[in-house]
Amino acid sequence: MTHPSLTLVYMMYDEEPNIAQVLDEGIAFATADLDTWEIIVVDDGSSDGGPAIVREYAAREPRVRLVQHDRNRGMGAAMRTGIQNARLDYFVFLPADGQVVAAELRKLLPLLPGCDVALSVYEDRGEGVARKLMSRAFRDYMLIVGGIGFAYEGLYVFPTSRAKEFLPNVKADTFFFSFEILQMAVDAGMRFATTPIVCKPRLAGESKVANRRRIMRVAREVWEYRKRKLAR
Repeated sequence: MTHPSLTLVYMMYDEEPNIAQVLDEGIAFATADLDTWEIIVVDDGSSDGGPAIVREYAAREPRVRLVQHDRNRGMGAAMRTGIQNARLDYFVFLPADGQVVAAELRKLLPLLPGCDVALSVYEDRGEGVARKLMSRAFRDYMLIVGGIGFAYEGLYVFPTSRAKEFLPNVKADTFFFSFEILQMAVDAGMRFATTPIVCKPRLAGESKVANRRRIMRVAREVWEYRKRKLAR
């Protein structure tokens, strides 16, 4: 099957223990499955040796690029930078912690002939009750406050040109960025298709998302999104 040209965007913040394996997996997938590809690693202000590792890969493989923020700006800001720098027909955001491997794209890419955006949801992650309840509460909050009701977790493959059209109106700097741009696609009448994917534990280190301060920041962004939506 022929797949469209694809930019793999890895969002990295202090992932020195993980980034080499993640890039090995990404390059192996892209080389085997894609005719035209590039990998962009967006370093969101790391203070470890992760950027140096990415530079070593970029020196050996010209389709790998490093783009750096001068400070930690947040996941949404890294996503924005990835879209701005993407050169190919489609892009996908991938975590630099190894939780979702590039090979999972083999489940999404076959959906594209019949849709504009290929989405994913996680298979059972074996997470505890507390994490499940937190995830459910956040989905309910987005639906009630922001009117966002589509199912999405993990990866999505999105047309780059449309994302660049939407980008000036996306305001989030957290992972809510993805929900905001996907809702814009819904509002624009773009067609979605969804498939389950596997999410694994982090290769090393601790989550930088699941903490109270960041969750409160996301909640504020959902509320600000609601106010902008009502003001239109």
